[in-house]
Amino acid sequence: MTVSFVQISDCHLFSDRQACHHDANVYDNLVKVLIEIKNNQSIDFIVFTGDLTQDHSDGAYQLFTEAIKRYGPNKPVYYLAGNHDELAKFCQFFTDDVFCHEKTIDLAHWQIQLINTKSATPAGVFSAEEAARLAESINPVKYQCILMHHHPKHVGYFIDKHPLVNPEFFNQFLAKYDNIQAIACGHVHNAMTLSLDVNDIPLFTCPATSIQFDKTAATLVNSHLPAGYRLFTIDTNNVLTTEAVFLS
Repeated sequence: MTVSFVQISDCHLFSDRQACHHDANVYDNLVKVLIEIKNNQSIDFIVFTGDLTQDHSDGAYQLFTEAIKRYGPNKPVYYLAGNHDELAKFCQFFTDDVFCHEKTIDLAHWQIQLINTKSATPAGVFSAEEAARLAESINPVKYQCILMHHHPKHVGYFIDKHPLVNPEFFNQFLAKYDNIQAIACGHVHNAMTLSLDVNDIPLFTCPATSIQFDKTAATLVNSHLPAGYRLFTIDTNNVLTTEAVFLS
């Protein structure tokens, strides 16, 4: 049986649905992405990998939940916090049945693991507590795909000021498992395919629903590429493939 799921990330919503982030109406972009996902009948679930809000307002969380329910595909939505988010706000607003609070998605031959990298700063941390939780969750006889917000390897532009700050500890954890097949993250506002130093595990970054960053700029500049998301497919041979999808 084929399984398909999408990763959406970095919505950066305001309480005002007309508000723009670096010249982009980020609410409209999110709605358009959700409608495109809804039109794909093969999607089984969605994973949101953080940075829901830009203005840190209750209104932004409310708009996100309303958009998911009104324009989304009525499929389970799993989620992680980004550096802009507050976990307590997720608990407050993600009360509809469409939102799933589990951090391990169990499939027949795969597990999709969601890990928390939020810290007290814009950078990320893979904590000892999260490592212990993940170790308890990993089924050694199933393939593993890990989703997170922060990038565990530098991508070569300004967002590297706010990466996962302890990648050595993360890599040491990964090295204990030969069944981890892929890592996916948000945060970098671009679609890239990299390779980690551990077991050549591929790292897939997710295009943002808000804006894509200009990789040549020294600070945050909108590249004016379209909003997007990442599509994952696990085929009947248990092979995982992925592609970045941008709005036309």
